[in-house]
Amino acid sequence: MHADIRMHARPITLPELLQSAQGYRYAVDSVLLIQMVPPGQVEHLMDLGTGNGILIIGLAMNGVTFQHATGIEIQASLVRLARRNIRRAGLADRVEILHADIRRRFELNQRGRSDLLVCNPPYRSPVRGRIPPDTERAVARHEIAGRLRDFLRVAHRWAKPEARFYLIYPWRRSQYLFKTLEKTHWYPFHVDLCYQKHPGRIDFVRLGLRPRPPEGPVIRTITRFTHRKGAVETAVLENDEFWRSFKMGSPDAQS
Repeated sequence: MHADIRMHARPITLPELLQSAQGYRYAVDSVLLIQMVPPGQVEHLMDLGTGNGILIIGLAMNGVTFQHATGIEIQASLVRLARRNIRRAGLADRVEILHADIRRRFELNQRGRSDLLVCNPPYRSPVRGRIPPDTERAVARHEIAGRLRDFLRVAHRWAKPEARFYLIYPWRRSQYLFKTLEKTHWYPFHVDLCYQKHPGRIDFVRLGLRPRPPEGPVIRTITRFTHRKGAVETAVLENDEFWRSFKMGSPDAQS
């Protein structure tokens, strides 16, 4: 296993954010996505669907340095909250939060395109399951104001040719995920399966993506995570036998 790959299971520091009392609040998927991104320096970071700013602030606190960052958010209430959190974190001179709909054309005030992109997109179908009565939570979690393909297309528009794009998605919709990645021309260079209770029941897939096919084999890892009392602990497992029988994007019994 690549020595630096274990970085995606490193302990991380989480920010104390202002969050909605009844609306959207970040969850374990955001924490796992922050952990997936290795420390390093980039020119421009883009967060598609920024919510309350958890990803930008969390990355800044855990070794990702950037000259500029842009968060795109459709909900006015979360835009206001994210801007307050950005100011509290001391990042206002480098971070811009745009109130924009990714399904419509928008322009960035900062010049250039992004070399690092992150996204924890809405992943629940708007026609299946119970939609929360609270609009803020409903739009953040359900594909009401943008589907996965919308986020992936916008990411392509703003990504530099050598950009890295990190994304997390529920494993139960993995077939839809991988088909959409193929249609929008995003190519995994790192696939990490995350489970909480049993390796036969995957909860999330974390992806490192590039806008062009990667050179060399795709890195494949399995991560066990524990989530209790607001803390998340992870450990990388080496399971070659599992990966030999695994078919990327195969449908899962969990629906």
